[in-house]
Amino acid sequence: NITEAEVRDRIDRFLRSAQREGQNVTMEQFLAQGGLELALDEMVNAAAMVEFANKSGMQVSKRLIDGEIASNPSFIGFDGKFSQKTYEDLLAQNRLSPAIFRDGMTKDKYGNWLINRAALGTPTMPDGVLLPYASLLLERRKGIVGLVSTIAMDPGADPDEKTLTAYYAAHRNRYLVPEQRVVRYAILRPETLKDQSAATEAEIAAEYKKDAAKYAATEKRSVDVVTTLDQATATTIANAAKSGALDAAARAVGLEARKFEAAEKATLARDVSAPFAEAAFAAQQGQLSGPSKIGAAWLVFRVTKVEKIAARSLDQVRAEIASEVTGRKMAQAFADLRQSIEDGVGDGKTFDEAVKDAKLTAERTGQLTAQGIDPAHPEAKPDPALAPIVRAGFAFQAVGDEPQLVPISPDGAAALISLEKIVAAAPKPLA
Repeated sequence: NITEAEVRDRIDRFLRSAQREGQNVTMEQFLAQGGLELALDEMVNAAAMVEFANKSGMQVSKRLIDGEIASNPSFIGFDGKFSQKTYEDLLAQNRLSPAIFRDGMTKDKYGNWLINRAALGTPTMPDGVLLPYASLLLERRKGIVGLVSTIAMDPGADPDEKTLTAYYAAHRNRYLVPEQRVVRYAILRPETLKDQSAATEAEIAAEYKKDAAKYAATEKRSVDVVTTLDQATATTIANAAKSGALDAAARAVGLEARKFEAAEKATLARDVSAPFAEAAFAAQQGQLSGPSKIGAAWLVFRVTKVEKIAARSLDQVRAEIASEVTGRKMAQAFADLRQSIEDGVGDGKTFDEAVKDAKLTAERTGQLTAQGIDPAHPEAKPDPALAPIVRAGFAFQAVGDEPQLVPISPDGAAALISLEKIVAAAPKPLA
């Protein structure tokens, strides 16, 4: 069932989308042009598609939608991973609840599975345009074409001011310049905190001591093992494996050898049993062992490789530890900086105050459309680096709204953003 609230919400989103694209459309104009029918048609079609998909046994799982949301670059946090706060903030900026957002993603997924999504939500071709093209498929005509050179024609007198003004008034939408905004922003990058987050000698030494087992001498072994429930089967496998491969001997009786590659003793103890780990690390390389009863099972195994790893001194791993500690400290410092900025803004700090306190550099975009285009210089290509900043700027409702901290790249960079100016969509002046 489609509720009245859902229809109102869909129309509201239609209007906001059109206004951001530069179409100065009011609710009255939208409804007068068939906007209600358009919204209803789209919602009915989407509901019918979901119903058909469900009756056909198709289901969009919650896990699939969770994965789509988690991989959406718009929701990436400062650490390069999905951020629940960023997700909730962006939905709030666009007046969407998580339930409505997920429902839209679910319908989109059904659409992608069932039909070409490009056919959904697009305007219907008017009958006056559609009929002549459809008729071409039903009839064949013959005729004579005469070419008339327009160069030889008299273009007539140049249009006067009155004619130009009348034409301009009748075709104002043709010269419409989309809404533009000026956005102030200050970028935060984790790497700017690298120097102050550098690992000290004391921290490196403490980390080395804490992970002493990680850097101590160790041994790893590759082992093939077959587990059976009775001694007779284990004996058959062992006899066959004395002159051949253990996995081939296991397959001959319908079993399969389990292979461990470069495993530590703790790994074998965890994945099989502690007695097996002791036996495997006591055996010689290439030696066939078993049948051995370990617990309730009979095991036959062979150590295929022994790898001895020497201990690493502090000097040998200093750079490795320093990089890990510095990275950890830098991530924490960046998180603290973000939190400090967000707390300050929440307590009423202005954009300028927050930028000053965080020792950031404030910058300003040009007067740009939602696509990042400067109408005064249409030949200039939009700057890809500004795309997330401009997108966030157009999510503000009005100048003076609280500054927002938004992610701008997968490497963790973020930007504090404030809307400075809105230039409403309007046609270019005639003169």
